[in-house]
This record gives sequence, C-alpha cells and structure tokens, in this order.
Amino acid sequence: MKSVAILLVGAWLTGSILMAVVATQNFATVDRMLTQPTPQAAAPLVSLPHDSMRMLLRHLSSELNRLYFVVWGFAQIILGVGVMLLLLLASRRVDACIAAVMLVIANLQLVLLTPRITDLGRALDFVPRNPVPPSAAAQLTEFWRLHTLFSGSDLLLMALGLVLAWRLCLSKP
Repeated sequence: MKSVAILLVGAWLTGSILMAVVATQNFATVDRMLTQPTPQAAAPLVSLPHDSMRMLLRHLSSELNRLYFVVWGFAQIILGVGVMLLLLLASRRVDACIAAVMLVIANLQLVLLTPRITDLGRALDFVPRNPVPPSAAAQLTEFWRLHTLFSGSDLLLMALGLVLAWRLCLSKP
C-alpha cells in the first residue's frame, strides 16, 4: 500500500508541476507564434491587426488553461482521496492527515478559487491592459489577488506533498 501511495503522491506532485508549466507556456506560445510564426501560420496571422490577433490568441490560451485547471482539480480530488484512503488502511494516521490537508487545499481551489478566477478572467480577456480602463481596475486587482492566492495555495500543497513523499520514502514498510 505504501508503494502505491508514494506513486499517487508522485503523480499528484508531477501533475501540479506540469500544470504550472502548461499554464505559463500557453501564453508564451502566443507571443512566440506572433513574433516567429511558422510559414504555414504567417499568412493567416496577418489577417487581423497584431494587437487583435494577440488578444484573440490569449483568449484561446486562457480558455484552454481554464479547462485544464478544472480537469486537474477533479483529478487532484481523485488522487487525494486515493492517497488518504491508502494511508488510513495502512494505519498511517499522521500521513493521512497530511494528505487530508492537501485534499482540503485542492477542494478549496476547485470550488472557491477556480470558478471566480474563471469568471473574472473571462470578463477581462478583451479589456485593454495599457492603460487599464477605470471600470475594470477593481476586477483586475481581484483577479491577480485570487491568482496569487491560488499560486500560494498550490505551493503549500506541493510542499506538503514533498513532506508526505519524504515521510513515506524514509519509513519502514
């Protein structure tokens, strides 16, 4: 059981790292496409002004990220329940408590943060950023506050996951 728990914790940590990479690279890819398009993409990319095309492609990246974060949120719940149950069955109560805290964090992200970030993000996708219109300034501030809270909670979740993996790897069977 311990080996399966280690495998699931490793999958959870790996998924969290991959989500961070995917989310950032989706946006970086937009700028790469616009500045260094492939020959096949060059002609269609000039059909709209650069700023309009960038905004549209960033919206697409945002929508993909939104989907990925919801799917990953549900995957985390499944992984977390699996880890916690395995640890409870193995009578590893302290480790099961660590997994439970990770599961609570993942649930809070999925239920509270992700929907609000999604709603605000969609409302802001086509709002100019330089300068930000006064009517959108409060929404943009809230978006970044929630984004920071999500990122911080994700770092805490990963730190707990590393502690849990370390405890499991160093413990006797």
